[in-house]
Amino acid sequence: MTLNDIKIQSFSKVINDIFSHSNIQSFVLETIRKRIYQSGIVGSGQKLKTDKSRSFDYSDATMKLKDWFNQRNENVTLNDTGAFYNSFKFTLNLFGFEIDANFKDIHNNFTMLYPSKAEFEKDVMSLTDTEIDNLMETKILPQLIEKLII
Repeated sequence: MTLNDIKIQSFSKVINDIFSHSNIQSFVLETIRKRIYQSGIVGSGQKLKTDKSRSFDYSDATMKLKDWFNQRNENVTLNDTGAFYNSFKFTLNLFGFEIDANFKDIHNNFTMLYPSKAEFEKDVMSLTDTEIDNLMETKILPQLIEKLII
């Protein structure tokens, strides 16, 4: 093992510690939830619009149901019952982290935007470039500097 290998392993351990022992995991999941709920925008910056929608992001029938239940209808939220948002999970792995959720049949409503279920799920569970920059600047770098200086 070279000195470089040891440095890389040490750095990886520091990064893993930062993600394991801070609020970064919940921050990332909450960032995704808020963005989708407030704007219907996914990680790529694309706005979700259901296959059956016409002038709004939802179909006319869904708009009436959302009005009836007094639910947000300005944009697609993916949060009718809360089950999807509650299923979000953050997992550390050898290559960084994964964000996953129980999508059930949600993709079936967005096949015009995403022909592949995997592509849909990946985009929904991704951070935008701006969110990644914010995460690095406000959460990761300060902790990284603190751990590497001490």
